[in-house]
Amino acid sequence: MIVAAVPGLAQATSGEAPLVPVTVCEILASPQQFNGKNVAVLGRLGRTNEGWWLGEDDCGSKIVQEGYTWPNLVWVECCYEPAPDPPSGSLRLGDVFVAAKLKQVKETTKLRYQTDAWVVAYGRIETRSELRPPRGTGPNRDWGNGFGHLRGAPMQIVIKEKNVHTIRDDASAGQKQE
Repeated sequence: MIVAAVPGLAQATSGEAPLVPVTVCEILASPQQFNGKNVAVLGRLGRTNEGWWLGEDDCGSKIVQEGYTWPNLVWVECCYEPAPDPPSGSLRLGDVFVAAKLKQVKETTKLRYQTDAWVVAYGRIETRSELRPPRGTGPNRDWGNGFGHLRGAPMQIVIKEKNVHTIRDDASAGQKQE
């Protein structure tokens, strides 16, 4: 049983419809439908010194172009570009929506590293109308036109750091904290 507690998130009031998060896989399944839209995305947040990304292990289908298979990642572009705030000014989610989506994601995705965490991030999705995969090797490699480190993600979410919230549940409580 998943018991999701999302500290710092305001609960939706009776007059306000809560934001329903979408998963990384849902966005990757229809990139152009989400392009330019402000959404709350739930996924596994990975971090290294190269940057942040949201991911899922298995989406059932993949974005494949010219023989290249893109990873199930959304690059997190934080803090340098203008980024949106949620409609109410703060991220308002219903626990029931978060718990349902988290359960769905956990069926195919695991936290792999100590720095990984389940998060909901609110921001603007950006992708390319014509995504071009990387080609070649070595110093003359064409890195393509993806997003983030080594242009390795097929899309990005532009966020403000304050709009990324860790989800703690019975499986990860005490291990993963921002």
